[in-house]
Amino acid sequence: MWSSIFASFYNLPPRIPAENIATTLSTSEQLLKVADALNCTSLLSASISTALQSHRHALYNVISRDPARFLLLSFSLQNSSIYTGSQIYIIGAYPCWPWPTKRSVLPAFIMDLVNTKAEELDKTCLEAERDLLTLTITVPTGPVQAHVNSQFDTWFIVQTFRDTLAQQFHALDCDRKKPLKRGTLFRKIRKGGVEYMPYEEMRRLMTRVMPGAVDSLEEDLGLLKEHARGVMEEVSRNEGMVDIKGVEVGWLMCARIERRDIPWMVEEGEICDDL
Repeated sequence: MWSSIFASFYNLPPRIPAENIATTLSTSEQLLKVADALNCTSLLSASISTALQSHRHALYNVISRDPARFLLLSFSLQNSSIYTGSQIYIIGAYPCWPWPTKRSVLPAFIMDLVNTKAEELDKTCLEAERDLLTLTITVPTGPVQAHVNSQFDTWFIVQTFRDTLAQQFHALDCDRKKPLKRGTLFRKIRKGGVEYMPYEEMRRLMTRVMPGAVDSLEEDLGLLKEHARGVMEEVSRNEGMVDIKGVEVGWLMCARIERRDIPWMVEEGEICDDL
């Protein structure tokens, strides 16, 4: 440990094990702790950043388990990639905090940024939900209408589609852990197909309550799901460098971190090489 620290004064890179992300991370944090005490972090930051980012997706998968820890690490390294990845997780899950490192360790200005970004995300989600609940199918005369006999079956399918989504959104709104779960639902809607309201399930429902709608169900349901996919495009983006399905991330990953959101970039007035 000390030999690596002293070697850095002679522009020699520290020895950081690279067998797996866990050992690289542990060694990096130990080096930074000592370097911080000696006020020589800048001599090690580039080498440590390179060692961590050599693990690529494994690094960002680990960040998902404790993003606040990595956010603090990004400050020491002034590493915008790690900072951005960490912030995306925190903003997507906020105000929930399912991680071991407490939010109280983060600077107040960072939490202010998280709160602002989370409010923007909530507004975007609300707009997307509203658009989904007003989806319809349009014919040459306009949106299908209940009072037009030839359009009633399709209108009924539209209403059933909306009602089903409304029930799911209501269930989310009643859940204190909504931010941790809405990403899963929104991404299912974005993916479409059999991810939600599968055809066979909807056909059985229509057979019971509106047999006349069965004939047009497949086409009408397909149109509605295709429209819904477009509505969900923005909120379902994955701005992080992580396999969402692989690490079972239930929150949204669409928050955008701009240059002005990264403290040392604002202070220095320049863009770091790793952004």
